[in-house]
Amino acid sequence: LSPPPSPPPQPAAMTSPAPRRVARHLRVAGLRTIGGPGSAPGQFAGPRGIAFLPSAVAVIADEANSRVQVFSPAGRFVAAWPLPSRGIRSGPRGVTIDPSGRVHVADSVGEVVRVFGPSGSLAHTWGHAQYPPALSPFGWAIACSPGGMLYLAGRNCDIQVFALDRAVPARRSSWGAIKAMHR
Repeated sequence: LSPPPSPPPQPAAMTSPAPRRVARHLRVAGLRTIGGPGSAPGQFAGPRGIAFLPSAVAVIADEANSRVQVFSPAGRFVAAWPLPSRGIRSGPRGVTIDPSGRVHVADSVGEVVRVFGPSGSLAHTWGHAQYPPALSPFGWAIACSPGGMLYLAGRNCDIQVFALDRAVPARRSSWGAIKAMHR
């Protein structure tokens, strides 16, 4: 058998390069930049979680500086809320706002959740000492549902759900079980 004949060459004016399907970096210009590297007020050394108060004020976990920073809707620095450490460095990773405006910060180093009032005063801390290691929920991500449930992504590759009015697990679920609830 002989190979099929090749198509006749096209005139030079009719040829065009084949479209390139190579992935390239997308360059997007941001509207503005908030902060920059450093430890001064308004600078970051490991920004992690970001949440917004109802007034559009941004609350940002600054992990390596062991604090939470607050910025106006225009991006101007408003305040820094240091996380108490009791001799060990704090590591705020995630931040969320509950329906009453309290700010919940997941501290993955201290293995606690720190709860601040909307003005930045530390209301209370709960966490690791209250749970056996198998229940330790502390990891990196934290979110609050409109219904008042707090979700923590744990080190045990699970999501734990807590009722906001009490510091006890409402239920313990795997990520697969949570996805199945919403299908």
